[in-house]
Amino acid sequence: MKIKPIPFRSFNMNFKTIMAAIKFVIKIDKQWLVFSICISCFRGINPLITLWLSKQLIDSIVEILQHKANSSYADVFWILLAQVLISIFAAALRKIKELLDRSIEIKLNHDLQKMISKKASTVPLAYYDLPEFHDHMERIKGAQGSRFLSPIKGLLSLAESIITTCSFLIFLISTHWMLTILSVLAAIPIMVMQTKYGKERFWFQYTQTPLARETNYITNLLNERDFAKEIRLFGLQEYLLDRWSKKFKKNASESLKLLRKEKYSQIALDGLTAILYACSVGVIVWLAKKKTLTIGDFVAIGQAVQGTQSSINQISVLLSSLYEENLYIKDFFDFLDYEYLPSNSKTQEIQVDWSFVDQISLKNVSFKYPGQTKYSLKNVSFDIKKGEKIAIVGENGSGKTTLVKCLLGLYDITEGRIFIDNIDIKEVKQNSIRENITAIFQDFVKYPFSISDNIGFGNVKNIHDVEQIKLASCKSGADVFIRKLPDEYETNLGQLFGDGVDLSGGQWQKIALSRALFRNGQVVILDEPTSALDPKAEMEVFGNFKTLVKDKTVIFISHRLAAARLADRILVLKDGQVIEEGNHQQLMNLGKEYYKMFMSQARWYISDVESEETEEEKWSIQV
Repeated sequence: MKIKPIPFRSFNMNFKTIMAAIKFVIKIDKQWLVFSICISCFRGINPLITLWLSKQLIDSIVEILQHKANSSYADVFWILLAQVLISIFAAALRKIKELLDRSIEIKLNHDLQKMISKKASTVPLAYYDLPEFHDHMERIKGAQGSRFLSPIKGLLSLAESIITTCSFLIFLISTHWMLTILSVLAAIPIMVMQTKYGKERFWFQYTQTPLARETNYITNLLNERDFAKEIRLFGLQEYLLDRWSKKFKKNASESLKLLRKEKYSQIALDGLTAILYACSVGVIVWLAKKKTLTIGDFVAIGQAVQGTQSSINQISVLLSSLYEENLYIKDFFDFLDYEYLPSNSKTQEIQVDWSFVDQISLKNVSFKYPGQTKYSLKNVSFDIKKGEKIAIVGENGSGKTTLVKCLLGLYDITEGRIFIDNIDIKEVKQNSIRENITAIFQDFVKYPFSISDNIGFGNVKNIHDVEQIKLASCKSGADVFIRKLPDEYETNLGQLFGDGVDLSGGQWQKIALSRALFRNGQVVILDEPTSALDPKAEMEVFGNFKTLVKDKTVIFISHRLAAARLADRILVLKDGQVIEEGNHQQLMNLGKEYYKMFMSQARWYISDVESEETEEEKWSIQV
């Protein structure tokens, strides 16, 4: 199996990424974009309109105070009215914009989270063995709507600031070209600094993701119900808190270090801006001496200089933010582009009728996990005939579960081939495999939903078929305790949502077995699902299960070899290889690995029985 790394390309400003985001937003709500563009245009020109009205108002008031013949209170009234109406209109637009922004953020949150979850749930299982994959998911999680929309809003704000800057510059040029130069000069170093630190902030987040994931995990350990018992039992509170604190402080220290550098640079640039503004004031004073300026002109020119510098600074900040948020969108799309390259890419288009499948064959199958050099499976070959009951046994780490996942198509094998009759499994449609091979693993999911859901998830197409759900639970033996629960099959399980019932490990495993039976696949795989049951109960479950699925192909893994005696054939794995094969009696007669494992477990039980008998004899003598 080959996995192509996340195509995290060079982080330069890429407007193609923003255009892709804009196209995505248009599909969701085109009206929002049109309305936002109109608002940005109005808000861009509004500062100049306000400036001009302020100049006219000051000049009109001065004329009245100087008792000039052409002065009029009506002029003051109309100017004030225009200012009030524009202010009310601008405020109304701002509130409407906030409401529309929130509405589209909610829509984006839904669609983007759905896309991330769909991608995460459909990528090959081997991706979950890659730390890079987890880091990538961590970076794009949380507030997707606002973060996805942020560069688009930033682009609109940038257009708004450019309109404002251009209008102010035109006003200043009409007064004197020197004012324009002084206003622009202050912005160049700010633009460079903002871009530099925007890139550094993103790279900081990028490199700190593994550390952030660890601190979040420790937080969950300390706060989640599932871990509370063991943490108290082993007294891990202080140790984990101390470990969390060190990680948190390390992350915070690096963050403050970057922030400190940025703020020191801003202080220096603020000083430069103040000096250039002072120079601008000097030019204004010089102009006042050289030619006649009204008080309104003087105030308007000063405000225009400040407004120009502020707008250009805002452009610098927005470009930096746009750069930073553009990287998030790139990261998001790169996650969706995470490519899977099968080792032998064939079109999966064959729909197999499993009722006619006579044999599953493995030919020299080898597998190693991504990034690993050691093989977890090496040259595994065997056949499974229709209706056969196969037991796979071996020590922990021998490759049993890995083999099962390869059979299920969850892992793409590194070498060799798997055949369904004479058809390569790579050519078989995945849904054909999933619908006809069902598996229950040792770490099966305990959904905090109703019992009906927990069983029905085995076949979601028939999740509302209550009778079949009950039939599956009767077969597994779960129906006995389910009928004693308050709401029977509608009883919620677990305490995650506050109103559920806690089941024992054995009860949960019967629910899991019911889930497997409800799927009604032609091939059933049981990967130690009865590990929480005592040996006697396990034998009963396997015995009953063998009867229930007598016409199906069954593969089961159990670390208790007594259950393996029920199998038609036993495969013994060691270091990823099949070293023995046969039924129980044949392997016992062979006297090798299986014999040693079986006798080791047998001695354990015999020792326990003899110990109990000795204690009973001692008690009898004393009596």
